[in-house]
Amino acid sequence: MIKYTFLWMLIPVSMAFFLVGLYKNFVSKIGHILWVNDPGAPEAGSRSARLRLPFPAGETVFREAAIQKRIADRSTFLWVRHLLIFFGFISLFIVSQFYALLTEVCPIGYFVNGTGRGYLKFGLEFTGLVLLAGLTLGLIHRLVYGEQEKTFVELRLLFLLWFITVTGFLTESLRLATEPHARFIRYSFVAGAAAQIMRAYHWNWNSIHTLVWTIHVVTTAFFFGYLPFTKFIHIFAAPLGRSITMGQDTQKLKREKIAEGLL
Repeated sequence: MIKYTFLWMLIPVSMAFFLVGLYKNFVSKIGHILWVNDPGAPEAGSRSARLRLPFPAGETVFREAAIQKRIADRSTFLWVRHLLIFFGFISLFIVSQFYALLTEVCPIGYFVNGTGRGYLKFGLEFTGLVLLAGLTLGLIHRLVYGEQEKTFVELRLLFLLWFITVTGFLTESLRLATEPHARFIRYSFVAGAAAQIMRAYHWNWNSIHTLVWTIHVVTTAFFFGYLPFTKFIHIFAAPLGRSITMGQDTQKLKREKIAEGLL
């Protein structure tokens, strides 16, 4: 009970920093991109000009924001790495929110004690594994090509997210090591296998689990609070800004230069 009280104390602090950074480094910049991209906007004056509507075509958003065609044109390896991190991070975040909502905040029997809980656990492990694969590739590539990649990839943040993902798997493995007959252990295909290996050693897994859980929670809260103030925000801002500037004729080059320079 104490550890969950600690968790709920961390969440609002982390969210406060996240929202401040999100407005400063994402919302305000995207709003200015929309203002710059309005063919009817004045060259100078208030930035509170109207937003340009409609938004980019779905095909443009899919090409520029979802599958990142520009990265694919640059390198297949970098494209695969980016997709693994991007979709792994987004899908893991979504699944984890559903897990918390359906099992803790607004519990539903099927997801608390039924098969649905197993499916959610499988989703957490699968998306976490996708993210971990992308982050591992990213770390290796960043270390090998340090000079070329330092402008685009922030090594400390990449390692922090990798560390959070690893400690997430480790936390679940340690929990299952203390609960060998957990009902949904078969859905945890990574943590369950690791827990089986751990049980061969008679260590104090409960104490280790508490320690690792605390480290995981604190670093996760720090990551989300710090995220909008880092280069990592470009994963969301740059594709959206690129999508907005695509396919427009009026002052196209000028708007692209200004919009992408903001990111």
